[in-house]
Amino acid sequence: MLNLKQIGFPIVSLALIALTSPLAQAGMGKCNGNGPFHKHKNGGGTVEDTAQVAESVFVAETASVCARAKVWGNVIVGLNAVIDDDAVVHGTAVTITGNAVVQDHAVVTDNVLIKDNAFVSENAQISGVALVSDRAKVRGNARVSGTVKIGENAEVYENAVIMDDRNLPVRNGKVMGYAKVHGSAKVDQGGSVYDFAEVYENAYVSGQSVVGGYAKVRGQAKLTNMSMVTGRATIEGNASLSHDTVDRGKQN
Repeated sequence: MLNLKQIGFPIVSLALIALTSPLAQAGMGKCNGNGPFHKHKNGGGTVEDTAQVAESVFVAETASVCARAKVWGNVIVGLNAVIDDDAVVHGTAVTITGNAVVQDHAVVTDNVLIKDNAFVSENAQISGVALVSDRAKVRGNARVSGTVKIGENAEVYENAVIMDDRNLPVRNGKVMGYAKVHGSAKVDQGGSVYDFAEVYENAYVSGQSVVGGYAKVRGQAKLTNMSMVTGRATIEGNASLSHDTVDRGKQN
């Protein structure tokens, strides 16, 4: 048998990882239901009998699929991951791992990767080859699709849309840092939101435009064609920026 101490594995860190996961923070534990449970044939993970998990799905020994969740296709439910409630996960290459949680009525499809304490909940939908990681939260009625990346404590919620069209040459949008995108805001075509920036209401960030710092873009404001808004700038009302840079102040 492998001796973890002999290879210097930090056993204590395993407990810390468990305690810092979104699930542990919420005080939920693995599968809140009363059971019964069984071990999934492919991987040996815990599956509540009320859940539906196809044989093609790999459920790691430390992972759980709970309640009425449905999982099928080529899906990996990896290290300490939990799929709970009425969540639906399926696709050609979906991976949920690293203490990630998918719960409520969330839907995850296609080739999505959700990892490292990420939290997807409520009616959120994640598709394409999107990456959600590093404590990021996607919730509400948010939609995330294409090649976008949501990470580093970022939050996408309410009716926000973060997407990239696979048929467009400009892709790879990002929401990172402690950035927030919410309301009916939309970020696509390589648009990015960083740091502590906030994009909300009906704002639109597109065409490789960037919002960073403590900037806010709201109202009906539009950023296109590689515009940049940083510092503590506020872009609001019906403002429309194209190839513009604003690093502080206010424009409407």
